Amino acid sequence: MSNQHAPTRWPGRPRPLSGESLSSWFARVAHANGLSPADLYSSILQGGRLNFIDLDRWCDPLVIQTLAERTHTPVDYVTQMGLSAYQGRVYERDDPNASLVWLPPIGGTKKKSFGQQACPLCLDQEKPYLRRTWRLSFVTACRTHGTHLIDRCESCGAPITPSKFKGAISFQGCVRCGSDLRRISVHTASETDLEIQRRLLDIASHGFGYLGTAGHVHSLAYFWILRRLFHLVVAGEYALPLRMHVLSKHDWDIAPSSIRRITVVDLLPPLQRTHAIRIADFLMSDWPHHFIEACDAVGLRKNRLIRDEKKTPFSFLRIVDDSLNHAMTKIAKDQVRAATAYMEKQGIDATPDALSAFMGNKLHTQRCLAPTKRKCLPYGTHRYWKLDGVSPETRAKVKKAAKLAGENVGSWVDRALREKLKVSAPTY
Repeated sequence: MSNQHAPTRWPGRPRPLSGESLSSWFARVAHANGLSPADLYSSILQGGRLNFIDLDRWCDPLVIQTLAERTHTPVDYVTQMGLSAYQGRVYERDDPNASLVWLPPIGGTKKKSFGQQACPLCLDQEKPYLRRTWRLSFVTACRTHGTHLIDRCESCGAPITPSKFKGAISFQGCVRCGSDLRRISVHTASETDLEIQRRLLDIASHGFGYLGTAGHVHSLAYFWILRRLFHLVVAGEYALPLRMHVLSKHDWDIAPSSIRRITVVDLLPPLQRTHAIRIADFLMSDWPHHFIEACDAVGLRKNRLIRDEKKTPFSFLRIVDDSLNHAMTKIAKDQVRAATAYMEKQGIDATPDALSAFMGNKLHTQRCLAPTKRKCLPYGTHRYWKLDGVSPETRAKVKKAAKLAGENVGSWVDRALREKLKVSAPTY
């Protein structure tokens, strides 16, 4: 093995399994030869370190060539086991200095990331391995078992990291605390979410998707729009209003607050991602009518939808230019003062947010005319109000459990209570 150019095959040569990712197969090859993935990597590349390398995203050509020769596997097949198979379909090109759309980094990077997902039921099989499609963040369910995937250990919150697997059994255990990943309880995915996922995978495979009045568009444009809507549903000031607008039209078992509002959207756990993708998918259905209706309902305009026109797909830019390019109505100071006086007469605190809602517009430069918000938040509005009256020990445990699950405390408490009482989420 020391002579990396020798044609001698390795004793352990497990064949790549159906749909297996490169990092998963690399770990299995290492284990079959009595090595850890890190040791195998450094034996191929003298002095090479696997610590912060995502093999699925980028693998040294010498490593690819050596793997192919020593396991008697075609080079082209080994190459296609990585994420490059999605280049030109899900993402345009791989920029080493930027993250890939829908393909978050794998655990083991310098920054916390949960890019590797897994199915506990699949890990419980005779030959556990990781599928390449599980790296796509819009894939949140197992196609075999119809259950939601996991992306972290529920005991310690550690990400799933193939490069740190130390043996075949480590596919089934947490690399940090050793907890059995197969024992994590999983939720059955709805047929609606499974159908959305099947359609998105077909678009990624064929390279085009149907987008209402725009007809068939390139998959890059389709996934760009889906990503933009997904981000709007998860992050920013319009996230909650958009969710409430869409959920008011359906009887889905989703509470608006159940999706954590977060800037780095790829840190969302699979179940929350599933809900956000379903809402974003609805906004893309019957394009562009549902999208325009939702934007009008919450006051979304072009200045909040378009960041760089040169990088925006025409099928999205045209709709925004034609239907959502209205200027914000200017509000005079006298109007703000009159509205403030009226609200105070009615016994309503004329705070900036309350005035914005009352007048149907953002105050922006007129915010100084509104009274300052009270310093002490009333009951039911502070961050941890759902834990009022709970003992300090229980509060600490709830906060820790919510953090490990990647959820807000409020949504975690709400979900735990609904599961205990066996009630569905309220409809809006």
